[in-house]
Amino acid sequence: MKSIFLFFVVVWFAFLSVANAALIDNGNETITDADTNLMWIQNADVSGTMTWDEAMGWADTLVYAGYDDWRLPYSDTTCSGGGCTESEMGHLFYVESITATSQGPFSNVKSYMYWSGDEDGDDAWRFSFNFGTQGLSDKDSTRYAWAVRKDVPVISEPTSLILFLVGGSMLAFRRFIKA
Repeated sequence: MKSIFLFFVVVWFAFLSVANAALIDNGNETITDADTNLMWIQNADVSGTMTWDEAMGWADTLVYAGYDDWRLPYSDTTCSGGGCTESEMGHLFYVESITATSQGPFSNVKSYMYWSGDEDGDDAWRFSFNFGTQGLSDKDSTRYAWAVRKDVPVISEPTSLILFLVGGSMLAFRRFIKA
């Protein structure tokens, strides 16, 4: 009886580890963050550097991986400096541990600053993947641009999978006992 319980515990933890994978490679040069349901372009330097107005225009007209609803990431405009986990790039940096030196499934993450889609007069918000800081920069400065879009989550049926695994395991166990 202990072996049955142990088997189900192992299957359950294996299922949870797959279900909670936060950064998913979509196989089309995009990565989806399952925590935020955001899809990022895998190459963080697909655009090069540009002014904020150029970056906004680039993201607005971008067609990539079959999608045309790209934008620049949002910032938490109530937070300046480090630890701003509510901004979309801050989430990547602080929660998913994406940095210029630890890029995870992404490529070409620069240690320089990236524009966000938020502005404040003649300035716009930017984020550094070197230090994890965000703040304001003059819109005429050149920064990198990294496009993001809201991803439609795939609805899975974990209950059906669990029932299938439990039922199959019980049949296999029953057959094992009769043998």
